[in-house]
Amino acid sequence: MLKQPEIIVLSARDKIRLRDQVQRLATTIDKRKFTDADLTNISYTLLVGREHMEYRLALLVTSIKELEEKLYSYIAGEEDTIDFFQGAAHGNADILSVFGKEEELQTAIEKLLENKKYGRILDFWTKGISIDWNKLFDQMPVRPRFISLPTYPFAK
Repeated sequence: MLKQPEIIVLSARDKIRLRDQVQRLATTIDKRKFTDADLTNISYTLLVGREHMEYRLALLVTSIKELEEKLYSYIAGEEDTIDFFQGAAHGNADILSVFGKEEELQTAIEKLLENKKYGRILDFWTKGISIDWNKLFDQMPVRPRFISLPTYPFAK
């Protein structure tokens, strides 16, 4: 049986800080010896506990090993990985024009969340559409917890 994918999101004010953020997360995962058991808490912390900025990267992963591989692929410039979404928040005008009203878009997003259409949701998120990520965790018997992860890499 395939494990449900976890959503990992990272964002920054510019592409350089985003790459730094990816590097810091990859290093932390390795250094702290995170396991698959930590994956939901990592996802929860990044989705709900962080500000979502302009430049965005989202990944769908089913294991810590897969997360590390995708993070290092991004760092190496291999950006055509499966379940790898990236964009900038200023790219949402065409999406909003399709739905007409923000309420219609949010209704569509809720339906996508219910049906676990994570690729479509992440495509919207990377273009700057707001997602209520709490809805992913509301149905869980035990809510994940926030864990310590690298903070934002401010420019020096």
